[in-house]
Amino acid sequence: MGTTTTYDLVDTIHTPENTGEANPYEITPMKPHTFWPDPTATEDTTFLIWAHPNPDDMDERMDRLFFQSLLLYLSDISDGKEQMSILQIMRMQ
Repeated sequence: MGTTTTYDLVDTIHTPENTGEANPYEITPMKPHTFWPDPTATEDTTFLIWAHPNPDDMDERMDRLFFQSLLLYLSDISDGKEQMSILQIMRMQ
C-alpha cells in the first residue's frame, strides 16, 4: 500500500521490507495523509493500524471522533455486518 503525506504530498510505498514490525510507519497527529493501493501489487493488501491517542486532550480534537468512527466501522466489518471499503475509511479523515 502507499501513503501520501504532508502538504507537500510525499508519496511512499510500504512493503514488509521497508515498513514492518521493526520499522513501523508513524503518522503524527494532525499530519495530512491518505492511503491508497499500490498499483503494482500482485496480491491482496493487509495493513495493521495501531492508534494510541492521548485521552487527556481527546474531547477537543478530531482524534476522538475519527478513532471512534474507525473502530466502530472495523468492528462492523469483523462481525460481517459491512464489507470493507477503502473509500469509506478515507472519507473518515
